[in-house]
Amino acid sequence: MSRSPPPGNTTIALSGKTVTDQSVGAQIRHLRQVRGLSLRQLAAKVGLSVGHLSQIERGVSSASVRTLAVTADALKVGVSDFFSGDRTDNENIVTRVGKRDRVQFGTDGLTKDLLTANGQKRGLDLFLIRMGPDDTSGDKPYSHCGLEAGYVLKGGFELEVEDRVHILGEGDACAFESTRPHRFRNAGQRETVVLWANFRHQSAQDEKRFNTLKRRDEINKERENLP
Repeated sequence: MSRSPPPGNTTIALSGKTVTDQSVGAQIRHLRQVRGLSLRQLAAKVGLSVGHLSQIERGVSSASVRTLAVTADALKVGVSDFFSGDRTDNENIVTRVGKRDRVQFGTDGLTKDLLTANGQKRGLDLFLIRMGPDDTSGDKPYSHCGLEAGYVLKGGFELEVEDRVHILGEGDACAFESTRPHRFRNAGQRETVVLWANFRHQSAQDEKRFNTLKRRDEINKERENLP
């Protein structure tokens, strides 16, 4: 059974201090309002109910890896934008080991350390992902704009891209377009550590492909709701 983050237990450590889901939710709400989107409009873009999105913004419910990724994409920001609201240093060429921003899903689950401070301004986010046994990015595949790549430093994991499952072990690497539906899971019995990069720059062809896939999903959902 895959272990996904329980509600209300996401912990984000920012530059040596720890904040709760309320900080991430407040940042999502702020970015949504800046872009002039209603709760209903953003919820439709990311495939959540209005009630669930409202709970995330109020810090009542935790956001999964998938939810953070698709929400960032809908708001045209990087995931790191949700965790770097209190930074004042605009240079941030070096990220010290004790100054990393961290998001932890659950009390002992998957964690993501942000290695590139202010990476959202450069179109690149570099993460150190740690997964315990059965930790997963979410029960369903997700897609968003950009490219991503990973390198396994320790352990191994399953990477699903467009219904095809790839098994990666220590020293293996992967790279694919983020527009392709994907998810990952640690199917082993020991901790896995992966260096992961998200590139948000994309070609017109990538954007067209993403919009086509998104519209196809919307049509399928509409068909499912038909009497």
